[in-house]
Amino acid sequence: MAKQLFKKSKLLMVRLLFTRDRAGFLKKSNIFHSFGDNVMIGADSIVMPGVKIGNNVIIAAGSVVTKEITDGVVAGGCLLR
Repeated sequence: MAKQLFKKSKLLMVRLLFTRDRAGFLKKSNIFHSFGDNVMIGADSIVMPGVKIGNNVIIAAGSVVTKEITDGVVAGGCLLR
């Protein structure tokens, strides 16, 4: 778990509660977010399910995080990859 996670207002972390298997049946999801140490996430950001955010990362306000963010990155934008 993150030692320090700074977030501004209105952070939306999307989590899937159920997924569908190949046969189309619902099953409980085990997809979670992963945050490193010293992460700062700006206001009105959205973090999609299963995204891993590394250590010492700053994510700008209004960003949509869809892919993994490596250590020591300052990132921002819509559909941040």
